[in-house]
Amino acid sequence: MKTDSQEMVYELNERLFELLSRAGLSPWDQLDAGARKQVARLPFLVAEVHFLDLPWWLRVCGLEEGEPVGRAGVRLPREIAEPLMLEVLMFAWHEALADRKMAVFTVGMTPEISGMLAQLSAHRVREVAAAYSGEVAMRWMDMTDIWKGMAEAARQADEKRLSLFHLHAKLLLMGTLRTTSQFQIPRRLDSLAAASAELARGPRRKV
Repeated sequence: MKTDSQEMVYELNERLFELLSRAGLSPWDQLDAGARKQVARLPFLVAEVHFLDLPWWLRVCGLEEGEPVGRAGVRLPREIAEPLMLEVLMFAWHEALADRKMAVFTVGMTPEISGMLAQLSAHRVREVAAAYSGEVAMRWMDMTDIWKGMAEAARQADEKRLSLFHLHAKLLLMGTLRTTSQFQIPRRLDSLAAASAELARGPRRKV
């Protein structure tokens, strides 16, 4: 049974892919609305705001001296980041207020950051969104094989392959949470994530 939170996660994921498509970014510009909807059905937010970066949030919340260190590497275009930032951050805040532990999974953030978000006021959340709009990103932007694989599976209506990519993404997030926080997740998930990635890629071609 789907919850309101899950439906909102799907909607925000779909909105990100729609914005990427409108901007003409590959592979999202090659998918129709139905295919984007299928890729978007991950149980956690694809967009993220340093949700695994505790030092960044400590500085934003004034719990550590210094300015937050900006995101390195590939960034979302400004026309995508600005409208997306407030939506993502407000959802994450509401989730943390409602259930800090569940927010770890629906938002894809560490328990420590979930706790800090829950302490912020709505006004402060809006201030953070306005001041750091360029810091919203697509999760795993440097791991293009994941997203290209999902997009291709959705475009071909290959539900089995798409479900394997979704499984790989879920296990990858769980493994990342284990290494970046005090969250206790079995180490065997690392090997499961690797296995699911191999299955999703399909058999290798013989040279």
